[in-house]
Amino acid sequence: MWRLATTAFLLALALLAPNLWGCDDAPASADATDTVDSSLPIDLTPAELNARLAAGPVLLLNVHLPYEGEIPGTTAHVPYDELPALSAAIGAFDQPVVLYCFGGSMSVSAGRELIKLGYTEVYSLEGGMTAWREQGYPFTEP
Repeated sequence: MWRLATTAFLLALALLAPNLWGCDDAPASADATDTVDSSLPIDLTPAELNARLAAGPVLLLNVHLPYEGEIPGTTAHVPYDELPALSAAIGAFDQPVVLYCFGGSMSVSAGRELIKLGYTEVYSLEGGMTAWREQGYPFTEP
């Protein structure tokens, strides 16, 4: 009898556990797959960045290390791992800033750290300088 009761309890626990701890496979809403990770910078395509640059001044920081050239209109070159210098270059926490590097990973890394500090409008050039040049946009060689 004890064995049957234990088996029934374990079976009930196995069936209910996913719902008790929020571990079921069903998404919380229909848009669950479309959520944005707020700990990461927002991706901008080269076309989107080009449009922003054409519309007016943009705080555009080249965070690639080592320096390998830049997009015309770049505000400054500040290495991705120099967080105090990045903060000083940006200023206000609500100041929009676009970061870029050679391929995108350094700008995402810098953006993640800036968001942790409280910056709210952090963008990263998707594909970095490589994607920018592949799209035929102007680029200044070192």
